Amino acid sequence: MRDIRDDLKERLETIEKEKANASIKLERTLLELDARERVLEDLLRQENVRAHEGQPELFIASLSTEAEHETPLTRFILQAMADGQVWSLEKLKARAEEAGIMTDTDSPGRSLHGALLALKARGLSEIMEKGVWRLNLGTIPRRGFGKRSRSVERLPSE
Repeated sequence: MRDIRDDLKERLETIEKEKANASIKLERTLLELDARERVLEDLLRQENVRAHEGQPELFIASLSTEAEHETPLTRFILQAMADGQVWSLEKLKARAEEAGIMTDTDSPGRSLHGALLALKARGLSEIMEKGVWRLNLGTIPRRGFGKRSRSVERLPSE
């Protein structure tokens, strides 16, 4: 009779590798779903504002850079892109990595893209061409809208 213990051990190792790969894929899928969820939440907020257009204070609050749904990544994007220039996703990704913003994700490009889409849904950014974005600086309150608004700080130019 043949000893199959080595074969069984090899199969167990293969299963462990497959489990690790599945875990990585699950994490990426969850990050993508989180980004899509944020975009949909922002779209719903925008639609709520549109439904209540007669109430300017709601509209102003939705554009505030201090909105409750603001994330550190979104704040970083607003600060980095405050120069009004067009930014490639790669350039923004490199700046985020330099600033230590993207340390907890395997997909920094996807995270940035999701945050940019959320800003676009709020009317704060626009896509110029595939992978190239710009802020709509005219829609970002800089001062004068009460306690919730603040200036967008500028990062040093490159």
